[in-house]
Amino acid sequence: PAVTTEVEAEAAPAVADARIGTAFDPAGLLGAWKLESLGGEPTAEEIVTTLEFTEDGRLGGSAGCNNYMGEYTFDKGVLGFPAAFAATKKMCPPPMMEQEDAYLKAISGFERAEIDGDTLRLHVADGDGPLVFSRIADEEAPADEGY
Repeated sequence: PAVTTEVEAEAAPAVADARIGTAFDPAGLLGAWKLESLGGEPTAEEIVTTLEFTEDGRLGGSAGCNNYMGEYTFDKGVLGFPAAFAATKKMCPPPMMEQEDAYLKAISGFERAEIDGDTLRLHVADGDGPLVFSRIADEEAPADEGY
């Protein structure tokens, strides 16, 4: 049976450029994830948005058009994300850019996370719903793009 680990954000000392997250074991985060739902709506199938967590505290992926990157923290059981991410600056067709902009804005408002088997939900501030990701099998995972 799937186990969901969800804890409301806890008060913790402020960490520069980090959002307060959820207390749980980060090992389940490692690897690559594909965005399935943004703001309560399914993502466009032809626009692949990914998120990858590495053992050395880096995260990044494809926002649809551009690559983005940052560092995550895990301190005293609390997952933290950067308040903003670095990203490449290519231009792509408007539908792709609209989804990318919405994704980057949403993920920058990270508040807490929930893992249920191969599903990752990132709850964000001012969102219509969580960002919902499915785990990408190792053989399907994108190559590390230096994030």
